Amino acid sequence: MKLDAIQSVAQEKLEAELKPISDQLSRFRAVLDAYEGILRDDIERRVYNTILVALGQPEKPASQHGDLEDLERARLALREALNELSTVIEPTSRGSLVGLVEREQAPPSKAAKEDWFEVPHTTAEKQLAPPPPPKKVVTNEDIEEIKRLLAEVAELRKTFKSHHPARLSPLLQALAAETRILIERLPIDHFYTEKLNETIQTIGRMRLEGGVKDFIKGLAYGSRAQWHTLAASMRRKVEQFDKDAETPPTTIRKAAPTMKKPPPEPTPAAHHTWPELPHLRKLSKPIVLAGGMYIPEKVNSIYERFGLKVDWHAIDHDNPKATGTLLPRIRGGKIGVLVLVEGFMRHDTFKPIADACSSSNVPMSYCGKAGIASLAAAFEELEKKLSTRKEGAA
Repeated sequence: MKLDAIQSVAQEKLEAELKPISDQLSRFRAVLDAYEGILRDDIERRVYNTILVALGQPEKPASQHGDLEDLERARLALREALNELSTVIEPTSRGSLVGLVEREQAPPSKAAKEDWFEVPHTTAEKQLAPPPPPKKVVTNEDIEEIKRLLAEVAELRKTFKSHHPARLSPLLQALAAETRILIERLPIDHFYTEKLNETIQTIGRMRLEGGVKDFIKGLAYGSRAQWHTLAASMRRKVEQFDKDAETPPTTIRKAAPTMKKPPPEPTPAAHHTWPELPHLRKLSKPIVLAGGMYIPEKVNSIYERFGLKVDWHAIDHDNPKATGTLLPRIRGGKIGVLVLVEGFMRHDTFKPIADACSSSNVPMSYCGKAGIASLAAAFEELEKKLSTRKEGAA
């Protein structure tokens, strides 16, 4: 009987202590549901307005999708309900059930009394609160630049497999950097933000399918770099590639992998003086340019500027067997000198060629990507090597 009486008293005490908390929780749920509904309407309005602005349509006023004053009042009501709930759930009564339950009084939690919302409700808090970040303003110039970038990526998506990897790599890096610049200008909920994020993924797929081995900055989420500087330098590399090649990359890829037909007869330049390269001009064995794709116009350009006829042995970046016929020529002593265009080859491709030249005593030099300045430096280096070898033989 005593046990039943104790249980009855305990049950009454338990219900008495739980009732204020239950009532307060019910009120808090109702206020939270009202706040969620108004907040959902406000977010929906802002998303719709972003799409309307992108389509050139006027924005819908706030009254059609939720009043901003109602949202403010819902925030204040939710704050008040939360503060009341925090005071109720704090353990304040111990004496009534000391004989049944012994528990330690914990100090009030600082986090429970913090302001959980960004809108301060007192003048002092308004003065101490940090200013909100400036809202990003999207201009018409930004929209036009985004459309231009999307159009360029869409066009490249059709033709990127015909580009040489040495040209495709800086082009994709420039596009990735320019995409990152535009993403940073837009609000996170803007219509074109999702389009630009999809463009980053498209650039990544083109890198894999196009055989680009270089690392492209900006493809990973959260990448950081000097995007403007990077984009400008990569664009210059693409222009330099096109200038050195003197033909579009699509034409280069369609050219024959090896020189099966004799090159067109070169025509001397009327207004250019050839440099003095006497030892190179006296060679009875051919001057071989190895690497990259064979470009007849480049052969003519070399003759016009240097007065040297060269044999071009093409080595495709994707063909590991392209050096199969070149190595026997080097080891058989059928090459006078060799200029290696290593800018278009992997290290494991041109290293056997360099080793064969060293073991067969064939003078060799490097010329990067066969630009005019790099070719001039390569020919001067070969001239010095031939002169040294003649003096040693004498």
